[in-house]
Parts: sequence; structure tokens; C-alpha cells
Amino acid sequence: MKGAAICRECLQAYRATSQAARVPSNAISRPPKNSLRTFSSHTSWRQQEAHQSPASASSHPPPPQPSPGDPTPTQMQSAIRSNLSSSPRMIKIAETVRRVTGSATDTYLVYGATERFFRSCAAQAPYTIPDDQRTQIVSGRGPPKTAQGEDIGVPDESSTNVGSVFWHEQLGLLPTFSTWSQVTYIHFYILLVHFRTMEKYSLLQMYQRYLIEHFSQNAEDKMVLLHTIEARGIRNRYLKDLFMQWRGCIAAYDEGLVKGDATLGAAIWRNLFKGEEQVDWEKVAVVVAYMRRCISIIGEYKGNLDAQEALDGPDGVWARAKQGLFDEAQKDSEGIHEQL
Repeated sequence: MKGAAICRECLQAYRATSQAARVPSNAISRPPKNSLRTFSSHTSWRQQEAHQSPASASSHPPPPQPSPGDPTPTQMQSAIRSNLSSSPRMIKIAETVRRVTGSATDTYLVYGATERFFRSCAAQAPYTIPDDQRTQIVSGRGPPKTAQGEDIGVPDESSTNVGSVFWHEQLGLLPTFSTWSQVTYIHFYILLVHFRTMEKYSLLQMYQRYLIEHFSQNAEDKMVLLHTIEARGIRNRYLKDLFMQWRGCIAAYDEGLVKGDATLGAAIWRNLFKGEEQVDWEKVAVVVAYMRRCISIIGEYKGNLDAQEALDGPDGVWARAKQGLFDEAQKDSEGIHEQL
């Protein structure tokens, strides 16, 4: 039966139920106490078919036709969606509950906010492994590998973020799990510097904890779906190593942020560029300038910031910080010609 007929039958059943609910209470008769067929007093459909003639049993009744005054399925769906949307009254109630409960709802709010922040950070250097290569990993004919044995994928074209062009094409970083994790860590650290301005230290801890929790869940999904790592023990060991790398990045980038660009560039060279001897130091300087710009731009936002409005998009923090970076990297730094 068509979807419209199903909706029509539901509507008729709802009207019949509503009419039955309006029956006076004195008109309802109580069933016999000793009756064992209280909920099966009507004739079953098999008994009805047994009393029908062969002609009537083989033919099905036509579906009910909609009347001109009944709403269409599209109108019913639209009404349901409007009822489920957040109304000003519900928003007011939520704000009142928030004021009454105080910090009791902080965990839920922080969890949702950090999920949006994580998606923005993880979308900067997305990668994937084609299906034909992923299915051949076990047979040895999988994706190409780096000298360290890491799978090399391709930039994820399904992502609409322009960050992939910056990290994979302009900086020449391979689309690997290591590149994705280290680029995500850089953006995590930029947000962490901003979160440190929060009044409550406990709130800062929750933001940092849930950021790395979202990262760990997504990283494990990539291990299973893209790299076919099915052993949980191996995944847990990798996740522990990733957490230690994140802690090391915080310490290294903090030191570079305080001591200067040379120290910060050395930290980026060790983590993002894996300490390559033949690294292009101009690209390292570009990443240093990018981090400095992002931290400066985010500092313009007072209090918390929204991931969708402030970070992403052509006018977001990530896009604004990339403008003219390579031209700035070619300029001489102040004091470079001064004699020591």
C-alpha cells in the first residue's frame, strides 16, 4: 500500500481512538472477573476469513480515499517537524533550568561544544584510503607506504574545508594518519591557549579532556575502517602513544610560545615534519606564522567562541590566518642582520 494510504489509515485510527476516549465513564462496562478472554473478545481475523466466501476472501478492500479536508502527508510531516523544533518557550525553560542547576549541566554543554571544536580541527587535513587499496591491505597489495611503514592515502575530497589544500598541497605533507593527527593537535593547542582564559580551571580541564576523547574515538574508527587494525590491544597501544604525543605537543608548543619562533619552529619540525633532515625551513616558518596568527585572531573573541561561526568558513579564524603566509615567510625577520 502507498505511503499516502498508510498515513490516511493512521489518521482515521487516531480519530477513532479520540472518539473512543471521549466516551462517558458510566458507559464503560466492566469485563467478567472470571473471564480469560478479556483481551480477545473480538473475532480473530482467521475466524473472519473462515466465515467469508472464497470470492470475498481473495479480494482485498480498496485503500481509503483521502477526503478534501484531510491534511496531506507532507503537511503532517511539516507539522511534526515544527513541533519538534526548539520554540522560544522551550529555550526560555532551558535557560531557567540552566540558572537553577548552575554547574550541573556544564558537562553536557562542554561535551557538545568540544565535539563541534573537534570536527573543525579534524577537518583541516582530512585523508582517506580508496576502497580498492583498503581491501588489499592483508594481501600485501594495499596503499603505498612511507619509509616508516605508514599507509599513504589521498586527501579526502568529500570535505569542503580548504585546509586540505594548505597542508597537503602547499606544504607538501603526505595524507597519512600521522599528518592528520599532528595537524589536529596544532589546532587543539590553538584552542587550548584560548581556553586558558576561562575563569574556572575545572571548566578548562573538561574542555581539554573531552577534546582528546573525541579525538581518540575518531582515531580508533580510522584504525578500524581505513587501516583494518582489528586487534583491540594494538589499537589501545596506539591510542596510548597518541595521548603521550599530545601531552608532548602541549609542553613543546608552550615552550616555543614563550621562548620565541626558533623554539616553536623546532617543536613543529620534530612533531609535524618528523625531524626530517632535508626539510624546507620556509614551510616550517609558515606553520609558525600560522599558529601565531590563529592565536592572535582568536584572542579577539571574548569568552567562548562558536566553532561554526568563528573558526570555519571563508571569514573564519583558520582561513584568515592563511592569507599571505608564504609572502610573509619570505621577508627577513627583525634583527636578522644585527651582529651578535
